[in-house]
Amino acid sequence: MKPHQYILIESSYIVNGIRYSTYGIAYADIYDGCAVILKAIPDLSPNKERVCRLAELCTKLCLSPMHLADIVDDFLAE
Repeated sequence: MKPHQYILIESSYIVNGIRYSTYGIAYADIYDGCAVILKAIPDLSPNKERVCRLAELCTKLCLSPMHLADIVDDFLAE
């Protein structure tokens, strides 16, 4: 596993007794299988697969976390 990578993060909410989940992206250092989140943007989408693909692509391309806000802006504009 790469020492730095983008990972999927999940937030859960209960509204009127119904549980909702949203997904976001985080840039993290990975040590001994544990993630230490350095920068995160939660609640991007309820679509887990779409956010997971974004995290995988960002990791694959070794994108700088400095550009995470721009990456998210582009993601939300699609």
